Amino acid sequence: MKKLFGVIVLLFGAAQASAENMYIGADTGLLLIDYSESYDGLYSYEDDSYITALRLTFGGKVSDHFAIEGYLGLEVTDARIELDYDGFGGDTFSLSLDQMYGVNFVGIMPLGRVVELYGKVGFVSLAYEDDYDIEYDESGLALGFGIKFNTGSVGAVTIDYSVLPDAKFEDTTPFGSFEAEVESSFLAVGYQFYL
Repeated sequence: MKKLFGVIVLLFGAAQASAENMYIGADTGLLLIDYSESYDGLYSYEDDSYITALRLTFGGKVSDHFAIEGYLGLEVTDARIELDYDGFGGDTFSLSLDQMYGVNFVGIMPLGRVVELYGKVGFVSLAYEDDYDIEYDESGLALGFGIKFNTGSVGAVTIDYSVLPDAKFEDTTPFGSFEAEVESSFLAVGYQFYL
């Protein structure tokens, strides 16, 4: 994780040095969660939920068709996971966002002066934690796309969707192997302020 963070800082700093049109932004939305767990192939259960999150962004356009940005994600409300063990009881617990930060390389396709479509690829460090102090973490590739509506020289409204890497927890005991996984994506609406 430290190596990934170092690469993010170097790439982000180099690109920002050559960027002219800087911006800061904030978007809020749903971190869509697909939680699953299994034990040694004997059972498998899953549940869908969501975390409400806020993402703070700082970036800059290197050209009309390319930008780079860094971001930090913060939890607003946690997810509630409910598992039904097929008539043998169940489990309910909270899943919270422990960390989310990364860098995106953004390809931009302007559609006139007001609307822009964009796609992005980047690296993210992601971690969740539940009520049992189990941590699910992963660093890896993130993909996304969105649309931006410019509101003059002040800024722009953004609608954004990102697919994040799967975060996992694995534990092996003398009795078998337990594995849990959190698949997630982020759907958000926000605003960028041009500097």
